Amino acid sequence: MVNLTDVLNNLITASHILDYQNVLDAYGHVSARNPNDPSTFFMSRDLAPALVSSYSDMVEYHVADATPVDPNAPSGFLERDIHSSIYLQYSDVQSVIHSHSPDIVPYTINHVPFKPVHPLAGFIRTCALISHLMLASQSHRKCGKRLLTTPPAQNTPNWDEEIIYNSTDPKVMLVNSLKFGASLSSYFSTPSSTDPKATPDNVLVLMRGHGFTTAGTSIEEAVVQAVYSRINAEMLTTALTTNLAAGKKHGVKYLSAQEAKQAAAGPDKLTVERPWGLYSRQVAVTPLYQNFGNGTASGL
Repeated sequence: MVNLTDVLNNLITASHILDYQNVLDAYGHVSARNPNDPSTFFMSRDLAPALVSSYSDMVEYHVADATPVDPNAPSGFLERDIHSSIYLQYSDVQSVIHSHSPDIVPYTINHVPFKPVHPLAGFIRTCALISHLMLASQSHRKCGKRLLTTPPAQNTPNWDEEIIYNSTDPKVMLVNSLKFGASLSSYFSTPSSTDPKATPDNVLVLMRGHGFTTAGTSIEEAVVQAVYSRINAEMLTTALTTNLAAGKKHGVKYLSAQEAKQAAAGPDKLTVERPWGLYSRQVAVTPLYQNFGNGTASGL
């Protein structure tokens, strides 16, 4: 049996890190599967991540339908179906993060491919997108609908909730039902599929006009993926901006598919210990962040 206090402490720390690293703000959330009961998962109550501070802020949910194990639990996030659906479909996933990062949202609504430009973002997978509006249904099955008419490109899977709205669905851009959660979860497979499997093909899925979701095999891995997804977007935006300043419309050089694959698996493989150690210390010495855990505020 795994000591759940370690899991909950790391989940509190992850909430603080993601705020400190500008991945989350008042919105967004991180969760962790229960290692002692994979049919449930933990995430905080409806609270800004920076303000999560104790085990009493944590709620345990059923993977099957995102309902709380304790019917008297405090109110939770509206979009917890994101987390439950991914845990339900992919048995190896142990942590999920959903972000509305303003660094990434532009790449969910424009023509610019969001692909890795740095080896530490080599985990970002791309797939063939057919972007022409007349092929929207085919595009949906493959990797995600694009809003504008562009030639076929390589891009990170981009889920668009508009595709699955029916006439009675409130068009509020929230993943607040099993239907929407299962659709988003399917984009972690290539081609998109709702079939259960152990490991997702993609660990990052963009969400049109909304943000992104990433899944990892540990809390630490998911956090570092989320941070470097945002950093990759920041680097890409800077490259595009400086290109325009120089009067160039093109010229951004992404990692090649081979570079990204080998960086993700080779010497530049994403390691979590070093960044996690740094990030944990940063939030431990910042007074805003309190992790009382078993009753003692860490780092204070």
